[in-house]
Amino acid sequence: METERQDRERESTTQTSIVTFTFWLVIVGGLQAVAIIFGLVWTKRAADAAKKTAIVAIEALHLTERADVLFETQKYLDTQTGLYSGEINPTTEVVFVERNYGRTRAKDLQIGWCMYVEGDPVPEIVLLPPLVLGPGALLETRIGMTIGQIAGSTERYNAIGEGTLTLKTAGALTFVDVFGKPHQAKFTGTFRPRQYSFAVDTETTD
Repeated sequence: METERQDRERESTTQTSIVTFTFWLVIVGGLQAVAIIFGLVWTKRAADAAKKTAIVAIEALHLTERADVLFETQKYLDTQTGLYSGEINPTTEVVFVERNYGRTRAKDLQIGWCMYVEGDPVPEIVLLPPLVLGPGALLETRIGMTIGQIAGSTERYNAIGEGTLTLKTAGALTFVDVFGKPHQAKFTGTFRPRQYSFAVDTETTD
């Protein structure tokens, strides 16, 4: 009887040990599972953060390195002499000058300007054939008509000079930067008789 009692005690002790070991094994397994899940979540967050950082860096690179073509100034070409002049007369043709302010070239650049008297129908802007404009380079774009032709008469030409009629201009351009992204801009301007210049504003750009 004593022997049977001892056997039962040993069996009970063994079973208790097995239960205890199994309990801690489950605990350890659960902690490992939690650690793995936490590691996966942290890894995904780190990967997402690295991806966002890379995207921001690429966008910053594109912004600082891409071409940026905008209006710079205007010149006045005397179509009778073929020379630029500081004076304006009925045979003067306005030449708009654009500059690539970016650090890389502008590809497939197309530019067009039109000029009209305020109140007249606005002419269609016809874009010139595509070209490449390097960083810092200038491009001169002719209107194709003299101020006298745009005015249509001596009286209207004089009225523009006196400021009773307003000479307006509009321009547009498109190009593709070296990263393959397309860009466009539109311009509007008003002739200021006293300053002999156009006040040109960038209407839209991207």
